[in-house]
Amino acid sequence: MEAKKVVITVAVCFFIILLMLLPGYLRLRKMQESITHLSEENIRIKEQNRKLQEDIDKFKNDPSYRIGVAKEELKILDKNEVIYKMEEKN
Repeated sequence: MEAKKVVITVAVCFFIILLMLLPGYLRLRKMQESITHLSEENIRIKEQNRKLQEDIDKFKNDPSYRIGVAKEELKILDKNEVIYKMEEKN
């Protein structure tokens, strides 16, 4: 009978400790998932920044790149260039 009381007491103590630790464990898991997500986003943003820095460097150092950007994005033409718009006939 005494052994049964000890087992029950240990089981109750274990259950109480488990209930006390469970919220902290769940919070820890959520924080770990958040860290993983933020790390992945950080890697993506670093790669995006690297590409943007390459574009900035090209723009600063390569006149032909600047001309290409101006022509494509701003529709700027050289003196002797003409744009022809072609329409499809259906």
